[in-house]
Amino acid sequence: MRYLLILSCLLATSIHAKGIGNFSATPDELRRLPGYCGPKAHSKGNDLSRPDVKYWSDRLGADVYLHIHHYCHALVQIQHYLESMRKQSGLINAAQRNLDYSIDQTPEEHPILLDLLLSKSYLFELSFDFEAAEALALQVQQVDPKRVQVYVQLSRIYWIDKQPDRALSILSRGISATDSKILKQRHENFKAKVAAYQDTTTSHTQEP
Repeated sequence: MRYLLILSCLLATSIHAKGIGNFSATPDELRRLPGYCGPKAHSKGNDLSRPDVKYWSDRLGADVYLHIHHYCHALVQIQHYLESMRKQSGLINAAQRNLDYSIDQTPEEHPILLDLLLSKSYLFELSFDFEAAEALALQVQQVDPKRVQVYVQLSRIYWIDKQPDRALSILSRGISATDSKILKQRHENFKAKVAAYQDTTTSHTQEP
C-alpha cells in the first residue's frame, strides 16, 4: 500500500513537471531553434529568477512565453520527421497539435504569430496540402510583405507543386518588395532549372 502511495506521488510529480511548460531537445537541436526555446528546455524554464527566463518572458510577454514551448516542441518534431526520411508521419500530427495550441494561445497582434503561421504552412507543405500551405503563407505576406522567408516558402510550394512560372513570379515580387540577395539568387537558380528542363524537352521532341 505504501509502495502504491509513493508511486502515485511520483507520477503526479512527473505529470506536473511536464505540464509547467518544458520540452526536451538535444544541444544540437537547440542550436537550430529560436533563442527563447533554450530556457524552455530547462527544468526551470518558467523560473523568473533565472536571467534568461526573465529576458524572454519580458521580450515575448509573459502569456506568450508561458506557452511557447509547444511551438519549440513542434519545431523539434519537424526536425525528427525530416531526419526519419519522412517516414514517421505521427510526428507531423503531433507537431500540428502543438502548433495549433500555440496559435490559439497567441494574440493576433503579436509578431510571433507570423512565425507560427509560416511553420504551419510548412507542415501543410510536408503533407502535400499545397493549397492550405499557400493560403497561410499568403496571409503572412499580406501582413508583412517584406518578410523574405514568405517568398522562399511560396516559391518552394509552387515549385514542388509543378508550377515553375508561379514560383518565378512570386520570387520577382519578393525581389521588388525586399531587394533580397537570397531571393535574387533563388530566382536565378530556378530560372536556370526551367531553362535546362525546356532544353531537354526540346531536344527530345525534335525530329532526328
